[in-house]
Amino acid sequence: MENQNNLKKKVFTKEEKEKYISQWQASGKSKMKFATENGLRYYTFVNWCDTLLPKIKKELSSFTEVKLPVQKTIFAEVQKGCLSIKFYQPFPLEYFQLLVK
Repeated sequence: MENQNNLKKKVFTKEEKEKYISQWQASGKSKMKFATENGLRYYTFVNWCDTLLPKIKKELSSFTEVKLPVQKTIFAEVQKGCLSIKFYQPFPLEYFQLLVK
């Protein structure tokens, strides 16, 4: 019988785990098939997915503030009677046609 202390356990970095998860997602394969083909223990891989996927999804779905330049010049102005609407950026022609009806 082999001594458990003689077995070497492969330790993966977080980046390696994330790379395997990304490759699995792109492969379209089941976790079982992907793990087997890549020499990973199935339940270890499932554990990585359970712990790291929510973090990866959160990082991908986080919002980033985008500041747009302020445009002060008028692109177009629509007047109908005493109503006036000013546009500061281009808009579809169909939208303009609906406004002037």
